[in-house]
Amino acid sequence: MAEARWSRQAEGSDKPFECQNCGKAFAKNSDLKRHVMIHTGERPHVCQVCGLGFIEKIKLTIHMRHHTGERPFECSECEKSFIKKSDLKNHLKIHDGIKEFHCKECGKDFLKNSDLTRHSRLHTGHRPFVCLTCNASFTESGKLKKHMMVHTGEKPVACETCGKRFSQNSDLRRHMRVHTGERPYVCGACGQNFSQRHVYNDHMKQHPQHLITVQQLSDSQAASDDPALARGLKMIFSLAGSQSGQNPPSESKKPTEEFSESLSYLEVDMCVKDEVLDVTDDSSP
Repeated sequence: MAEARWSRQAEGSDKPFECQNCGKAFAKNSDLKRHVMIHTGERPHVCQVCGLGFIEKIKLTIHMRHHTGERPFECSECEKSFIKKSDLKNHLKIHDGIKEFHCKECGKDFLKNSDLTRHSRLHTGHRPFVCLTCNASFTESGKLKKHMMVHTGEKPVACETCGKRFSQNSDLRRHMRVHTGERPYVCGACGQNFSQRHVYNDHMKQHPQHLITVQQLSDSQAASDDPALARGLKMIFSLAGSQSGQNPPSESKKPTEEFSESLSYLEVDMCVKDEVLDVTDDSSP
């Protein structure tokens, strides 16, 4: 086991206790001893419910709240409660309207630095979470976890009406329209409505006079009047250009024919923002 050693270079320093493994220095010997456990793998505080171990007792105390359901930190604004004080502190920023983390690329603001980090990957194309089975990559660990269900066949979400199972909640929500009869996509030209977006998109091609492309919308006065929408449109084309291996189309150019086919058409009298910014695939039943 690594032991504390007095470093000559640290004599007179406010951090005289140095780790032999990595050289990190500490003000107290007790801090060094806790740190050394990172290298040795020692976890003296063990959960009696699930067996997970922790270096510090306070971490075990917090972990136990997952088992007991205890959420001692309550928001005075909305009565939502949290396991950790730091979670409550982050939550309060929602009520205060504080978004201190700023994206330099598009100007969007975020409550947490972790949210900004995830968002920044949309601009950089960085996809650090890679599937070891098929090499598919993702910007978030949660998306990789969902993807892995394709390989494992896991379908943890079940329809309470018919019992059909799905790997994701979004798939279940689309499926539930079969039972509820919900048809949220409405044609403004003829009034016909649809349960699935891809069917709606195909139908709207019958009414070309009522359609505008995303690129045309981005050139319109509506987009220029709404900076947030303009940024969203710009991001769509930037991402599309990187995914197709081409340079992102400029504002003065129309997208390539191949790429235009991959974008949803938008109906003029629908809620433009929701259609533009929600470009997820909606082709499954």
